[in-house]
Amino acid sequence: MTLRKRLRQMSQSPWFYLALIGLLALPALWPLITQGFPKTHDASVHLIRLHLLDEQVRGGNLFPRWLPDLMTGYGYPLFNFYAPIIYYGAEALHLAGVGLPYAISTLMCALVILAGWGMYLLAADLYASNSGRNHWAGLMAGVVYMYTPYLLVNTYVRGAAAELLAQALLPWLFWCVTRIFTTQTPTRYIVVTSALLGAVALGHNITLLLLPLVLGPYVLLLFATAPGDRSTKYRRAGWLAAGSLMAAGLTAFFWLPLIAERSLLSHSAFNAPNLHDHVWSLTTFLETNLPYDYGRSAVPFRLGLVQVILAVAGLLLTRLRLPQWWYWVGLGALCLIGITPAILPLWNSIELLSIVQFPWRLLSFVSLSTALITAGLVTLARRQRWQATLTGV
Repeated sequence: MTLRKRLRQMSQSPWFYLALIGLLALPALWPLITQGFPKTHDASVHLIRLHLLDEQVRGGNLFPRWLPDLMTGYGYPLFNFYAPIIYYGAEALHLAGVGLPYAISTLMCALVILAGWGMYLLAADLYASNSGRNHWAGLMAGVVYMYTPYLLVNTYVRGAAAELLAQALLPWLFWCVTRIFTTQTPTRYIVVTSALLGAVALGHNITLLLLPLVLGPYVLLLFATAPGDRSTKYRRAGWLAAGSLMAAGLTAFFWLPLIAERSLLSHSAFNAPNLHDHVWSLTTFLETNLPYDYGRSAVPFRLGLVQVILAVAGLLLTRLRLPQWWYWVGLGALCLIGITPAILPLWNSIELLSIVQFPWRLLSFVSLSTALITAGLVTLARRQRWQATLTGV
C-alpha cells in the first residue's frame, strides 16, 4: 500500500483527528507538563482541600461533607456546597501514586484535551455534508477551542479546575443532545447524556445554573428542525427528559442538601463585591497583544485578538449556515452583551445571576461559539485537500 493511500485511509478515521488534537495540544500544555502545578489564583486552595480530602478518604470517610481542619480548625461544610468531582478525580490519581500537585496538573492536562475532543465531535457534525462528518472542521474547532484564551486563563491564571471541567464537558453534552435528535440510534446517547449532566452537577454549580438557559433553547431548536414526524420527536424529547431525571436522581445526594441548607450561608458567599469591576469597557474587552499576554491578565478577562479575527472571518465567510449555526451565533452575541455594563440592572436584580457572581463567566459559552463559528472557514473549500490546507493555516 502506498503512503498516499495509507494517509487517505487514516484521514477517514475519527481516531486520526483525535490523535492530532492530542498532539496539537502539547504546546498549550507544555508548562503544565514541564513545570507541574502552576502558581494560580486558586492553587493553594485546591492543594489544601485535596490534602484534607485525602486524609478523610484514607480514614474511611469517602464523602466528607464537613472538613474539620478548614477555617483555622473551626471546620467548614465544603462538600455540602462546592461541587466535589474535580477533587475526587485528582484524589484517584493521587491514590494511584501521583503526588498531590501533579495530580491536579495531570487532571487539568486531560481536561484540556478532553475539551478539544468534544469540540471536534460537535463541529464535525455541525458542518457535516452528505459524505458524513466534516473532520477538518472538527479538527479546526477542537484546536481553536483548546487555545481559546478563557480556557487557558482558567488553566494558568485562575486555576479554576472546576470551571475548566465544565468547559471540557459542554461540547460533549451538546454533541450528545444533538445526536439524540438527529441519529437513527438515539438511545445509545441517553446514558452518556445523563452521565454528562451528572458530571456538570457534581463538577461546577454555576455552569449547572446557567445550563437550562443555554441548553433549553437548543433543545427546542433541535425539536423544530430535526428529521422525523412529530411523534418521533416527542419520543426523543421524552428520552432526553428521562436521561435528565436520571442525572438528577443520581446526583441528588449533593444538590438536595445544598438547596436545603443554602439559607445558612451569608449572601457574601455568593455575591461579587463590585459588579462594575467585572464587566467590559471599550478598553478592557479585548487583549490587543499578540500573542495573548496571560502574564498581565486581570479581571475582567478579555477576548483574544486572534480569537476575534478568526471568529469574524468564520462569521462572514462560512458557506454553511444551518439553524444550529445561527444558534451558536446568537448565543455568542447574547453572552457578549451579558458582559457589558448595559446588562448590570439584570445582574443586580435576578438572584440566579447574582449567584453566578462574575459576568465574564459567560466567556465559557463565548468560547464554544467562537470555536464553532471559526470552523466554518473550512466550508470555503469542497475538496478535503484544500480543507486540510485551510485547517493547517
